[in-house]
Amino acid sequence: MSPSSARRPEVFLVDGHEAVREGLRVLLAREGFEVCGEAADAEQALKGVADTSPNVAVVGLNLPEGESLSLIAELSRRGLPVVAYCAERNWRRIEESFEAGATGFVCKAEPSGALVAAVRQALLGECYLSEQAGRC
Repeated sequence: MSPSSARRPEVFLVDGHEAVREGLRVLLAREGFEVCGEAADAEQALKGVADTSPNVAVVGLNLPEGESLSLIAELSRRGLPVVAYCAERNWRRIEESFEAGATGFVCKAEPSGALVAAVRQALLGECYLSEQAGRC
C-alpha cells in the first residue's frame, strides 16, 4: 500500500451535544484523522462502533446516568482505545474514567492540541492524561 493510499486512523465520537461533535469532527479531520461515525448516546455508540470498526473512540462524560462510564467499559472490553473528554476537572471523574478502561483523559477547556495528542497516544496503545487534568 502506498503512503497516499494508506488509511487514515478512524475515530468514533460520542457526546451528548451535537455542536461538540461537530467541532471535534472538524478538528480531527484537520489533524489527519477520519471521523467514521458519531453518536449522542451509548446505545447509538455501540451500534455505530460495531458498524464502523474505528481505531479509537472519544467519549464525552456528559451522557446521562453513568452511561459514559459503562460505555467506556464496554468499548474497552471490545479492545477499542477510549479517550474520555470532560468539562469537569475533578480527580474523581478522571479516576472513574481510567477504572472503566479509558486510555486517555482530556478536559474540554484545554487547547485542542491536548485532544489530538490523547488520540495519537491511544492509537499507540499508550495512556494520556492532559495537563489540566493532571493538576487536579
